[in-house]
Amino acid sequence: MRTSVLFCWLVFLAGVLLSYHYYPLLPESVPSHFGSEGKADGWMEKDAFLTFMGILGVSILGLFLVLARLLRHIPNSLINLPHRDYWLAPERRTETLERIGDMLAWFGVATLCFFLAILKMSFDAALMEDPRLDEGIMTALLVGYLGYTALWVVRLYARFRKPAPGLEGSA
Repeated sequence: MRTSVLFCWLVFLAGVLLSYHYYPLLPESVPSHFGSEGKADGWMEKDAFLTFMGILGVSILGLFLVLARLLRHIPNSLINLPHRDYWLAPERRTETLERIGDMLAWFGVATLCFFLAILKMSFDAALMEDPRLDEGIMTALLVGYLGYTALWVVRLYARFRKPAPGLEGSA
């Protein structure tokens, strides 16, 4: 099992354990939406909230792990990759798709970590008398996730740049 896939499962398991820990502590109605200044402005029953968040977590996990495995069955014409003809040539296709699958799994780890942090903040807010999210922390989380996304795209383009003339066979 690739390290990236293992980390996806570990972060997902952390979310399950976090939910299990908080479940008995949460009130029957929990904040499910936060508006301006991080103040709670939408509520759900605890069980419905945890079911929704569980489905969302499974969907995030599935999206990245299943997509990474399905890549080998997708026609080259549907894969948007810099210098696609070179990198998806028959002699490089398997290695290229394995690399992309690994990169997708790492992006899944980052997305699950972002989701887990928001889940933890939501649980903590539900236990407050005046439920709210810390705007500074939310901004830092969002900037961090968007920064990771930008670096991931740069890394993708750097990894799949067009090889220099004469080096085509060594990439």
